[in-house]
Amino acid sequence: MRICSICGSKYEGEYCPHCADLTNQSTTTFTPVTLSHGAESENIEAHGKFSLTVVKGPQIGDYFVLDAPLTSIGRDSKADIFLNDRTVSREHAQIVVSGDTVLLKDLGSLNGTYLDGKLVDEAELVSGEILQIGTFQLQFLKR
Repeated sequence: MRICSICGSKYEGEYCPHCADLTNQSTTTFTPVTLSHGAESENIEAHGKFSLTVVKGPQIGDYFVLDAPLTSIGRDSKADIFLNDRTVSREHAQIVVSGDTVLLKDLGSLNGTYLDGKLVDEAELVSGEILQIGTFQLQFLKR
């Protein structure tokens, strides 16, 4: 018997049937996929000064405004950007904003963090680039 870390319900099996929480599962490995620089990402608008928009993956269309100096990304329900998929580590990466500079840092994730198809430990983000975390592809935009 497990207790869901999000809604507190008791359940058995892979995920909570009440809220589909997968945070109690271990990270699953995967192979990075081709970038989505196509039509679906061309019409994305920036929200706030800096933002990430999911252009491919389970939460397509979701966007996240990067208005804090530090933004955590991961499968942990406490992450600022919660990506609920087993290919994402609990504490996968973080975004550090300092003035007009936005840095992406991998936090030792199992599957790594990719920027425009290249595995990175740390990199400065440029508007339009595609960040891949697990099965998610997020486009970084600067207004």
